[in-house]
Amino acid sequence: MPVLKAFLQAKQQARDDHKYALALEKATEMGVPGHWVKRREHLSLGWVVGKGAWGTVYRCRYEQQQYWDGNKSYVAKLISPTGMRPEEATQLQNEILLWSTLEHPHCVRFRGVIFDVKGGDCFLLCDYMSGGSLLNRQKAQRESNAPPPRTEVLVAELLQIAGGALHLHERGIVHRDLKSDNVLIATDGRLCLSDFGLARLVCPRGDMTSETGSYRWMAPEVTLHKQYGLPCDVYSFAMICTEMVTRTVPFAGTEPVSAAGKAAMERWRPKLPEDVPAAIVALCRACWRQEPADRLTFEQIRESLASYAAPAEPLEAPVARTAAEAHAPASLASYMGADADEGSVRLVARPPFIEHLSGQKGVEGCEDLTVSVSVKSRPRGVSPQSTITLFAEGDDRNTDNHASRETRSQSRPRPNRSSDV
Repeated sequence: MPVLKAFLQAKQQARDDHKYALALEKATEMGVPGHWVKRREHLSLGWVVGKGAWGTVYRCRYEQQQYWDGNKSYVAKLISPTGMRPEEATQLQNEILLWSTLEHPHCVRFRGVIFDVKGGDCFLLCDYMSGGSLLNRQKAQRESNAPPPRTEVLVAELLQIAGGALHLHERGIVHRDLKSDNVLIATDGRLCLSDFGLARLVCPRGDMTSETGSYRWMAPEVTLHKQYGLPCDVYSFAMICTEMVTRTVPFAGTEPVSAAGKAAMERWRPKLPEDVPAAIVALCRACWRQEPADRLTFEQIRESLASYAAPAEPLEAPVARTAAEAHAPASLASYMGADADEGSVRLVARPPFIEHLSGQKGVEGCEDLTVSVSVKSRPRGVSPQSTITLFAEGDDRNTDNHASRETRSQSRPRPNRSSDV
């Protein structure tokens, strides 16, 4: 019996080795590096986690976990090429090639691929995200009437999403389907980008397939069949941001195709609640601008959010400033007159870094002005997209009567000091 058992085991091992050799050949044809190809006999499938257009996702166990990080949970996405169109097969190949190059704490980690040459199936292996999707979390919070997220939590989570997207963009990869359903939550609470099936390397000429992605999150240039590139992801990021403060999908109540059309041709944008911090409002509007070239980059987004989240430092001491110098400000401190109280700001001329300005008469004939500030490099004590209060001489040239509603009013009487940074 021991001899027979050994013979059968050797025979099975030979079969498995032959299958693995065929899988490596398949990987070579697809351009997939051989070290990503795993052996089918080491994979054990568990229960179904979810189903998508291309296949079914299972919890799984891979016996040779020493290849990875030890005792972690994984999932296997079973994809069957049966009925798959040629362009979809190309997308699958593209997903494997691009996803395998990503290694970032806020991108779902690719763990390998298994080719079942005989059956034609393919398994994509990755980490298990036990928290589900951001979309499902927002739905649960909405149904339970949970309080809105604290600003520091919102900023921290947006930083994670922006960090993952920046990792893609630094490699010249555009995701093309950023949305809350493709942001997954790890066991430790991290937000991670997922589903790289539509991702691709940016074409230098911008010649990429139009109307690619999900309509509610789709950038105008993609909807309108124009050339597009990395900025389309920035627009989608803005839509995710609106979801996180409203807990509803963009343009809820409007059909997806109609919503994309109105956003592209009529410049529709989601309505933000009045209690959303001015910094988040400014960030959304800087990211969903109609023209791709006018949007922020993810590097700028990350710097802006990181600066907003940084502990506030005391304002610099007042600095004397001449009227001639007032037209080329260097920082907020440049607007503090030599005779002003420490912490107050004397507005000499409208600073170029101020985007929105609204005014109302304050105490003793001065203007109590609330402004949205957007600066490229943060002055000490001031965050980009912050809301501050300026006191200036009651002069019409310093007011902007057509300021948009994104400026938050804080016009209650107060002493001649600025403490709302």
